[in-house]
Amino acid sequence: MPGIIDFNHKKKQKHGNCLTGPCSHCRREIQYDLNEYVTFIKIFKMLFFPHNVTYRSECPICGFGNDISEKQFKDLKFLAELNSALKNGEISAKQYDQYRAKNDCIDKFAKVIT
Repeated sequence: MPGIIDFNHKKKQKHGNCLTGPCSHCRREIQYDLNEYVTFIKIFKMLFFPHNVTYRSECPICGFGNDISEKQFKDLKFLAELNSALKNGEISAKQYDQYRAKNDCIDKFAKVIT
């Protein structure tokens, strides 16, 4: 019977925008999306437990991206939350610059992602 057990059911969770730069595929200047893909085992249309987690930074236009490690994901998630807070007016531009200056790991990932 098809559909009883599915080992490849993926859920995508967006965590916002992180780094800005040119996409190496479509060559547009973009702000990369930070996404988490969780693959579940599904039995009889019910999700049971995750068996794989993948972290990616992706171009929001063409979808091209790179896999990143869990540590890189955690550091970039901080930046995505910071960008979101600035966009929503929860912090000022001065506070944004102060928080970003404290987190020195952000700039070294720009080469990994682009």
